[in-house]
Amino acid sequence: MNMNPLIGTGLGYALPTETKIEILMALSLTAIALLALLPCIIYVDAKKRGHGLTCRDAIRFQISLLKSATIDLTRLFLLVIVTILPLIAIGMSTEMSMISAVIIEALLSGQVLRPLPAGVNILIIISFLSLLASVVLSHFYFLDKYGAIYKLMPMSFIRNDIKELFSKHTDIVIALTAGFSMYALVIVGIFVTLAEAPLPLPTGIASVVLAFLLVEVLYNKRYDNALKLIERITKEKLRTEK
Repeated sequence: MNMNPLIGTGLGYALPTETKIEILMALSLTAIALLALLPCIIYVDAKKRGHGLTCRDAIRFQISLLKSATIDLTRLFLLVIVTILPLIAIGMSTEMSMISAVIIEALLSGQVLRPLPAGVNILIIISFLSLLASVVLSHFYFLDKYGAIYKLMPMSFIRNDIKELFSKHTDIVIALTAGFSMYALVIVGIFVTLAEAPLPLPTGIASVVLAFLLVEVLYNKRYDNALKLIERITKEKLRTEK
């Protein structure tokens, strides 16, 4: 009997598509039912505690809670997007430029016959321009001013003042962890590419981008700017006015 490998069940066989759909529907209905019952639970609990809370008040409280949670999650998501977008742009443009550099090296060494197709020439130009644009724009509009934001999460384990600021904001720490993880992944990715790049031009590109990212973040001391950016996006007050 031919059986497909198990995907996520651990039982040795694959679940039929119909079964998967039924499981998803059951989980969705359960979540909806719990959400619908939440006002009743709040109402019953309030009555037990002797509070004069009506069922309508409980529904209003639930709507307010859901609205607040949605807004908070949206702001955290925006914080993650703001921190990872410059890194994604630099990482992708660096990879494209290194591929273009390999093609140029092959042309110079005679390994590839000229002329190249017009589309390849255009892609090579676009790759170098995109790398230049991503580096320049990231420097002037984000990294130079807010580059220290990638250090806040690891620094919270070292500096007590930063740890105290985030002690009541675990959600913000999680969002910052995403940005720091992306920064670390880009750095490691460029390191690996640099180690595997045998040609001078790709190696030079990787070295320059790597040095740029390390200098922009590791030597950036503008923690106040980073904290202001977090407060502006999340609308959370991290520091008390002096």
